Order: sequence, then C-alpha cells, then structure tokens
Amino acid sequence: MQKARLLQMQGKNKSCQNGYTLIEMLVVLSIFMLLIGITVTMLPKHKEKREMEAFLRQFSKDYYFAQSYAIDRQITISFLLDYEHHQYFAQIDTNERLFTKSMPAYIKERDTTLGRRLYFNAVGHVSKSGTWLFIGKQYKYMFTVMLGKGRHYYREY
Repeated sequence: MQKARLLQMQGKNKSCQNGYTLIEMLVVLSIFMLLIGITVTMLPKHKEKREMEAFLRQFSKDYYFAQSYAIDRQITISFLLDYEHHQYFAQIDTNERLFTKSMPAYIKERDTTLGRRLYFNAVGHVSKSGTWLFIGKQYKYMFTVMLGKGRHYYREY
C-alpha cells in the first residue's frame, strides 16, 4: 500500500514538471522580436512628429507672449523668422530683442504669404494675415494667422 501511494505521488510530480517545449519558446521569442523590430523602425518617424508638434506649441505660446507684451506695454513688436540661423525672435522697435528661440535644424525655408516678419501694434492687432509653412523631413505644418486680434492655428499640411 505504501508502494502504491509512493508511485501515485511520483506520478503527480511528473505532471507538475511539464513545461514549455523548445519550439513553443522559439515561436514566442520570434513573435516578440518581430514586434520589437516593427516598433523600432517606426520610432524615427514619430519622433519627428512629436518634435514638430512640441516646436509648434512653443511657437504658438511665444506668438501669444509677443502679442500680449505689445498690448501690455502699448508698443509695436516685430515677430521675425530667421531660417538661416534656425531661430525666431520678437523684437521691440528699439531693436532690442524680447526673446530668441531656436527652431529644429531640419525645418526647411519656404516662401509663404506672411514672409518673415509680422508686427503686433499697441492693441494687439497683426500687420497682415497669411501662413507660415514649417517643412520637416516627413511632415509639413501650416501656421495660419488671421487678421484682427492675431488669432491663429496650426495644422498638419
């Protein structure tokens, strides 16, 4: 009776020791590696999009800051794009710069309806309406300024 019980317990231990076979492990690992490979190849494309959107959010905030500064101080502010040095800045009439910010180096120059300079007058109105195009390696964004109080928006082009 003790022998039968011992054999029965050994049988239970054998069934508990069953695991994954080598082939099952290789299939799971190959699927995992395939998913990692797909993800890694898509990262640079999404990285540029995230950088462009972060740049445009900051550009929009700086645009509003220059406009509010003009209203607050009751002066004219110039908002300029400098593609050669990959920067943009706001400037007071006395040629004193309010701020200078950098643009991503991969953004290309493109002639647009706004040109490179925009003015905010003492009540916050813009000098002209139009668009700026920001062209990256794979993405294009259009920053549109409307007449009046300097309302604007940006979107993928």
